[in-house]
Amino acid sequence: MTKEYYQRKWLNFYESNEYMQNKVNIIFNNWELNKESFLRSPEVGNKGIKFSDDFGYSYFCEFSVETILMIFCTMLRPNMKIGLGFDLNTPGQIRKNVLNLFAQQGVQVYIFEKNSPTSETNLRDLLKIDRKLNGGIYFDFDQNEKAWYIKFFDVEGVLVPIKIQQKLVDSLSEFNLSLGNYSNIENSINVSYDKVFESTFSKNKLFNFLQADDFLSNLKIEYSIQNEFFEKKFNTVARLLNLNTINSKIMMLNHNVSLFKSKFKSNDERSDLLVLVNKTNQLKIYNKVSGKLTEIENDLIAFLYIDFMISYWRSAKMDNKLVILPLNAKKYVINLLESYSINYAYENQIYNEKDVLFSYNQGIFSTGLNDGFNYDNLKFLFYYIFMTNEYKIKGDFINYKTNQLLNVYNLHLYDQIRISFDKIFLKKMDLIFSVGQKFTKTHEIVKIIKHNYESYGNFYLYTIILSDDSRIIYQYDIDDSKMIVHVEFMNNMNKMKVQNKIRFEELKNKAADAVKFAKKF
Repeated sequence: MTKEYYQRKWLNFYESNEYMQNKVNIIFNNWELNKESFLRSPEVGNKGIKFSDDFGYSYFCEFSVETILMIFCTMLRPNMKIGLGFDLNTPGQIRKNVLNLFAQQGVQVYIFEKNSPTSETNLRDLLKIDRKLNGGIYFDFDQNEKAWYIKFFDVEGVLVPIKIQQKLVDSLSEFNLSLGNYSNIENSINVSYDKVFESTFSKNKLFNFLQADDFLSNLKIEYSIQNEFFEKKFNTVARLLNLNTINSKIMMLNHNVSLFKSKFKSNDERSDLLVLVNKTNQLKIYNKVSGKLTEIENDLIAFLYIDFMISYWRSAKMDNKLVILPLNAKKYVINLLESYSINYAYENQIYNEKDVLFSYNQGIFSTGLNDGFNYDNLKFLFYYIFMTNEYKIKGDFINYKTNQLLNVYNLHLYDQIRISFDKIFLKKMDLIFSVGQKFTKTHEIVKIIKHNYESYGNFYLYTIILSDDSRIIYQYDIDDSKMIVHVEFMNNMNKMKVQNKIRFEELKNKAADAVKFAKKF
């Protein structure tokens, strides 16, 4: 297709929108420079169809969205019924055009009331509740990635296969979209957000998969939530479950736990669980361990949850699915999965959601219940509360579990080093390491796994595997301009503790020296 063909399509579509016409003309006035990014399609990944900031077919705007939906409509049978959900940040014009487009195509739409705090989870739940629907679409703005997604779901509320999503974007730039200005023919059926939410989170529905209809919590839960909508939902569910909660407003500014403890000296005595949720719904959890509130790091949360859920997964014959790990997942999580014969993969590999059991990343978790890439966190949090309550009933059982981690699955010493680092030096990191190279006097590089993968504001460079199974992971924090070096040292059981510690310190120093060296040459 010619430059004139694309320019005419876009200008005709936006004939009454001067602002967008100007943006289009800027692109085509520098066509050779902008051609590649303009024609690039949105990216298909584990969480749906992801849009970029580059103006063109991968940009979240009326033209690209409506073209994808028209391609979708060509795949539908007559008289289809679908559920629709919109993130509250969805532009009003896109919402209006989407509804009118489906009405024009004869697709019956079921939609939550306008301005309701609908999440991806709510739409998934609607599809499971209302069996007359043939599928659903959710328009999502990911606060952590600062990116728009369109997510297509099947009748079970599971993301449709990757090959179908890919088909929706492969012909995007060649599809002849002749629409744009619709008469106001919206013909949608409103769905009660409150009814779906309360039905899903009622006590007998939330935990019925665990056969726990009589769930009664004796936990004392303290929380601080910076996201207004998450807090309202949390409070609603806490009331439905009759939980004993305390809202700690003191922590709303910066989630400073040391400040929190200094203000409330009796905190360790009065709370079994402390839950922090930031503005982008990322979790930080503190459990009472040996009488004191202790931060449960990201990987340990996943470790405890996997160990708790394994009996259910096995009874439901779900344990043949994959657990998707972040690229910096600690080795003790991998050891646990291998001990249970559960397969795993990493976040930079693409899988159909129906093949995924559970996944997690930086403060975000799926539930392990047929929603492998849904990181809503609300349901997960209440399942984690249920788990903590069960362990408390068993007599501070969480102490046993954390000790089990240290004694059985954790064969490594861990540390994390943060070093100020300008991104202009990133390419130089590739020149430092090679297979067969001596890393320390006792460590040789046996494998280098290059990632070149960006996730949640971090760029993963590579994982270096050493001759004794120690690992070094290099990860760049884009916002803070810092290199994060994850050092995992394999304990040698034949060496004294002090000898292992000396070698661990040597390994950390060498790992950090490599970053400093890259800044110099």
